[in-house]
Amino acid sequence: MKADDLAMTYVVVWGPDSPRRLPGQDLRVVKPGRAYRRQRVVPYVAAGARVLMLVTGTTAVLERELLTRLRSRPGFVPAFASRREAEGLLPAGRSSPGAGWTECFRYESLRDVSLVVLAARQAVGV
Repeated sequence: MKADDLAMTYVVVWGPDSPRRLPGQDLRVVKPGRAYRRQRVVPYVAAGARVLMLVTGTTAVLERELLTRLRSRPGFVPAFASRREAEGLLPAGRSSPGAGWTECFRYESLRDVSLVVLAARQAVGV
């Protein structure tokens, strides 16, 4: 494995108490992701997200495992139907506001999110 293959995997959440609001929505959004620099996570925190997990030195396997588990678990539905819907919450990232919207899911309980994160970490041995 090359050093370039290693990055960090993160999970951020916005809850009902987050300062950033979307019109007419009860905000409960979880977003896993992968980045090579911590500065990639900073705009999410500035947008009211809380960092639930930040693991450095990971391969893409952990992010894929998190996304697979969130997509297959009942109760975690896509948070947005389009990039435009996500623009009010997701800051401009690699390209434009709303980037990464397909990796966002609604959640009911933060406990459920924590269980998914724990299971994914155990599955890949992190």
